[in-house]
Amino acid sequence: MTLAQEFNSLNGLIVSRKTLEDLLIKAEKEKNTIISKRVIKVLQAFKDDTFLIEINNLVEPYGLNGVKKVTKKTPLKIPITNLFEVYTNKNKKRTKVIKKAPVTKAVTKPMIKKNTVVKSIAKPIAKEKIVVAKPNLNKNSLAYKMANKPKNVNYFKIDNKDISDFLGKIEIQEKESVVITLTGGQGSMKTRMCFQFINTFAQNYKVGHASIEEHPESTLYYDKANEYLNNQALIDTEAPVIKSVADLDKLIRNNDVIVIDSFSKMQEMQKGFEVDKDLRKKYNGKLFIVIFQQTTDGKMRGGSKSQFDADVVLFTEKKSDYRENYIFADKNRYQSKPLDTLKFNIFNKKLVSIQAENRTESKTKKKLSFTVN
Repeated sequence: MTLAQEFNSLNGLIVSRKTLEDLLIKAEKEKNTIISKRVIKVLQAFKDDTFLIEINNLVEPYGLNGVKKVTKKTPLKIPITNLFEVYTNKNKKRTKVIKKAPVTKAVTKPMIKKNTVVKSIAKPIAKEKIVVAKPNLNKNSLAYKMANKPKNVNYFKIDNKDISDFLGKIEIQEKESVVITLTGGQGSMKTRMCFQFINTFAQNYKVGHASIEEHPESTLYYDKANEYLNNQALIDTEAPVIKSVADLDKLIRNNDVIVIDSFSKMQEMQKGFEVDKDLRKKYNGKLFIVIFQQTTDGKMRGGSKSQFDADVVLFTEKKSDYRENYIFADKNRYQSKPLDTLKFNIFNKKLVSIQAENRTESKTKKKLSFTVN
């Protein structure tokens, strides 16, 4: 196989960086500048280990560096019907020349390079088109998706370090949305935790609060807003009265982060309302924080399916002293730390020191308990 044939055979294949480097070495040895330049552009433009190659213009063996013009003093032994092309600076026109084989034995002299123009067959390859989809390629293949995955991933900016460490890096998805569920029994301070989430995200995003359990124009609501929200959060938080799914839809479209209190109230408004189909997959790039009531056996009321669909599943732990109530994660797709080491104290607004808590438990010899009123 010639070097040109080897280069052309890469069309439509996924090759490794080493394959291209080996091809470059061969091209340098054969002084094939066209193939060398094209391979170098690919290697310099991308730092990936694999490449999905599409060659828009195949390389022809006889046209890599142009054709040298032959003078009258240099007869060549060639077949009678052979055609070749000559390019000169003078007329810049393509001229077909027919050479007949000489009758007598030709004396070959060194060829003289005269007015020869190097004409590249290949067009320059744009950097952004190195990895492209051919019509016959499977766009659902893992190879295609990996080669075309987004290079920059955006995450929600969380300035509060304790909440940031607790939640991890929450992705802003281009397609579909992220759902956080918070489940707890009566009096476990779920709503107060939600106000802390609202205050945190409202520093950088527009937040919509669907407060259905507690009327957003009540004294109870205003007292919590005054306690937990700073001026920036008060400005960038929208809390309309939600009486229908249409009201909720409008709130969602107007904001980046949406807090819904609670899921059971949404099911009362619309029978069959689900976290997955009505929130996560219906909207793109949003972050939903949805409150669930807890059953007597410690599960999400009306939301067993939602527990599987949600990206982050949080529960409250209710203590006899409300100042010790905390939330913990039962599932978190965006957290790299062990979940059993992360507890957030709702009253103190801080992460709990697990080591300190363990020392206290070892002295009192008591285990954590969960009580539902």
